Amino acid sequence: MPSNQLAQLVVLRQGFFHFFNTKVDLGVNLIFNLLNIENLIKDSDLVITGEGKIDHQTLMDKAPYGIIKLASKYSKKILVIGASLH
Repeated sequence: MPSNQLAQLVVLRQGFFHFFNTKVDLGVNLIFNLLNIENLIKDSDLVITGEGKIDHQTLMDKAPYGIIKLASKYSKKILVIGASLH
């Protein structure tokens, strides 16, 4: 995509969010709020999470990383399970 088209998309996106008074949030935050994950973690002794392939993308605010951050916030023991590690 040419840089001028990318710039136009960014401006359009910002205008859309301003006009409709909205904000962008991570999908993982929406799911965590809907499922009340933080309170579940607070009340737990051990937190178990995982995904098929643990790699650099796991650290890009995917669900397992979000769970790890919340569990760490409350000093919980964490077990991470993955089918493969890259």
